[in-house]
Amino acid sequence: MKAKRIISEFNNELKLKGFKAFQIDDDSSVTRTYSHKEFYKICLTTGKSIIHYADRSFEQEGTILFFGNPHIPYSWETISTTYIGYTCLFSEEFLKHSERSESLLQSPFFKISGTPVLEISEEQQLFLNSLFQKND
Repeated sequence: MKAKRIISEFNNELKLKGFKAFQIDDDSSVTRTYSHKEFYKICLTTGKSIIHYADRSFEQEGTILFFGNPHIPYSWETISTTYIGYTCLFSEEFLKHSERSESLLQSPFFKISGTPVLEISEEQQLFLNSLFQKND
């Protein structure tokens, strides 16, 4: 019998603020549940995974930066037993308050024909970790 997953309680905060960054724990029994159809997603992760994005799949090992768009279907298979990193979720409404929202939404990271996965060096990972830790 599969263990029932514990759902974290940050949905209300995410919907109110339109933005939430959090650390990915390697405890697979805890899942943060949200409606990914409503939110853009940026993940900085270290581990092995397969990301199915629209009609393509990306098998990744090591540290990556992933950009998810609520208008493009994707799923994520975690292969590693240890998987760590950070995730940032934000709504279109949150982006509308930014002067650069249009350029971000038009970037190749969030387009169906673009590449939603970037391999990250150790130096880049340290810098990006520090940014996520400021917002965690």
